[in-house]
Amino acid sequence: MPLLLCDLDDTLVDREEAFRRWGEHFARQHRLHLPAVMAWLVERDAHGYTSRRELVASIAERFGVWPDQARALAQFRHDLAMAVPEISREVRRTLIFLRRSGWKIAIVTNGTEPQQMLKLRVAGLEPLVDACVVSEAIGYSKPNPAIFRFAAAACECQMTGGWMIGDNPEADILGAAEVGLNTIWVKRGRTWPVRGVRPTLEVASVEEGLVSLLDQGFP
Repeated sequence: MPLLLCDLDDTLVDREEAFRRWGEHFARQHRLHLPAVMAWLVERDAHGYTSRRELVASIAERFGVWPDQARALAQFRHDLAMAVPEISREVRRTLIFLRRSGWKIAIVTNGTEPQQMLKLRVAGLEPLVDACVVSEAIGYSKPNPAIFRFAAAACECQMTGGWMIGDNPEADILGAAEVGLNTIWVKRGRTWPVRGVRPTLEVASVEEGLVSLLDQGFP
């Protein structure tokens, strides 16, 4: 059975749109000037690469909110997951078609298990995949080879001939290539940053990437 591993944030789900929605709600809730607040939040968030704990601490200090930062961190993770938009109709349609054609599909994502699993449900992905492997749950994060192997085992598939689609050059693409997977990089307007190695395919969107798998010759 052909295997497809998928990144979650900014691949299958629009994490940046979720953060924008969350930021607008935060600004309204605390009666802050929206454009200035959003500009600061987006810069501080760094496309999700700032640790959640560090981000919450920075927000608390900057805006004088959230005296209980442990509670605020849990609430932030929950609210951000709830702000995730549903997947596009094309993503849904293609995932359904791939599974009906014999593909096994797993999500491989770094993060906390409650937040990432909530994103799956909110986005409408839960019934469309065979497994979801979250770094917190297994103790390994991308690009560690162990997390990709764990996902393949969860689908009862071999790595040979499998694919990984994601937006992060190191965590998704180089990590998957290390274990022998074909790779699809969702470039989102960027130029591939790593010399000497390239993804199998480069695509502008996750929709384009998923559709490209329909031509890979599997039954």
